[in-house]
Amino acid sequence: MKNNTAPDWPALRALFPALKEYAYFGWAATAPLSTCAAEAMTQHVAEMRDHGSLHWRDWYRTYDAVRDEAARLTGATADEIALLKNTGEGLSTIASGLDWKPGENLVLPRGEFPANLYPWLALRERGVVVRRIETDAEGRFTADDVDRQIDDRTRLVALSWVNYSTGFRADLPSIGALCRERGVFFCVDVIQGLGVLPLDVVEAKVDAACADGHKWLCAPEGLAVFYLRRELQDRVRPISLGWWSAALPARFDLEDQPLANTARRFECGTLPTTNAYGLREALALINQTGVAPIAERVRMLTGKLAARLRSRGALVTRAEGGNEWSGIVSFAIPGRDARKLVGDLEEKKIVLSPRGDRLRAAVHAWNDESDIERLLAAL
Repeated sequence: MKNNTAPDWPALRALFPALKEYAYFGWAATAPLSTCAAEAMTQHVAEMRDHGSLHWRDWYRTYDAVRDEAARLTGATADEIALLKNTGEGLSTIASGLDWKPGENLVLPRGEFPANLYPWLALRERGVVVRRIETDAEGRFTADDVDRQIDDRTRLVALSWVNYSTGFRADLPSIGALCRERGVFFCVDVIQGLGVLPLDVVEAKVDAACADGHKWLCAPEGLAVFYLRRELQDRVRPISLGWWSAALPARFDLEDQPLANTARRFECGTLPTTNAYGLREALALINQTGVAPIAERVRMLTGKLAARLRSRGALVTRAEGGNEWSGIVSFAIPGRDARKLVGDLEEKKIVLSPRGDRLRAAVHAWNDESDIERLLAAL
């Protein structure tokens, strides 16, 4: 059911106790948990302590609820969602699961986070050529840049929706349409955008995507949302198999049975159930709030932060036009060492991340203007 009520931002902010103490701009690294996520996890641990596995049926209902919430957030169906350990496992599932032939190539931008780099570079041992998209200093590239790297032997394009360092947001719909037209698999690391920017994998023609929950989704580490388009699931061989991958996982007596006919086939075995309770609540909070108002608030707050930083002489990276902006504002203070400055700010309970010679301020909808004022006063 769609919520037409405008979000109560102060009430939502109050769900994150860490924000009472910190001006927190570390959402692009690791997010603090909400009370609803933390309490759901705590309750599950207490039930395990007091009752052992007697609540196991609720565990499975929780896994299903996570898939449902993830599907709602991404525009997928629940049958296209698997729960994996992290983003790297999801991307490795695609990289290692496709039937590559020597001489085929894939296309990948410069400046990718290692989780979206190493699985693809490893394919060179199988004779796959890795073609790189050159980007500018802000990590920017266009669909035309991608198109210039595609030829008749290109099998896949892999990229990050949002650059982890600069915050540049790639044009997924244009690139997805290009890949679909050329018959090229389109795989996206969505960890720096999912939960804070609108995403419809069907409209954007994304074939596979993955995001761990511990950044903008505000969930615990160790459980990721993995999407694979239904029509392509038989083309990707699972890289790990276990009892939970089977069509009838509770039928231990069946020694030879098919894999699940959904993305669950990529879930090897027992899931981290405590984390699933936290991820369920984190996804529900995003969906109930609405990702569109979240994105609009983030655009407003990042715009204010970027403008105020520039007025003080900072060198700011943030796209101002179109849809290249994200929740990340990257900036440098001339004459100041970024890593030392991050440490100094942390002593004042202001949390950012150093990325190269710049500071990365990640702004969520749970932030407010008081956080920006604290940061500016400390600088």
